[in-house]
Amino acid sequence: MTPNPTTREDAPQMLVFAAELSRLVAETTSAPRAQRVLGNLSMVVQFNVSDAELASFLAVASQQLRSARGIHPKPTVFIDGEAGELVKVLQGGVDITHPLSQGKITVKGNYYHAIDLSRLALAVRQSKSHG
Repeated sequence: MTPNPTTREDAPQMLVFAAELSRLVAETTSAPRAQRVLGNLSMVVQFNVSDAELASFLAVASQQLRSARGIHPKPTVFIDGEAGELVKVLQGGVDITHPLSQGKITVKGNYYHAIDLSRLALAVRQSKSHG
C-alpha cells in the first residue's frame, strides 16, 4: 500500500507537489467560489519544481482544469520554485505575491495568470471551509 504523500513528512517533494496539483484540479469542480473565479479564464501555468526536478502544467479553459507532468507547448506563464513554496500557493495558504516578493519563486510571462492561480487556490480553500 502506498502512503499518502501529503501526510508523510518524509515524502519526496515531487509527490507532495503532484498530489496538491491533482487535489486542486479535483476540488475546483465542486467548489462554488472556485467556479466563480474560473469565469472565462483561459491560461496554462507551467511549473518547474526546482528541488524535485519536476515539470508539470495546469491548463485552464472553458471552466475546466487539467494537470499533467511535462512541458506544455504554449504556456502563458512560467512559475519556478521549490516544491514547499509552490504547495503553499496551491493549498491557498499564501498569496503567490508573498513568495514572489521574497524571491522564493519566479514568474515569467503573464503575471496576472499567476495571480489568477493564487485566487483559484484560495477560492477552493474558502469553499471547503464554508461548506
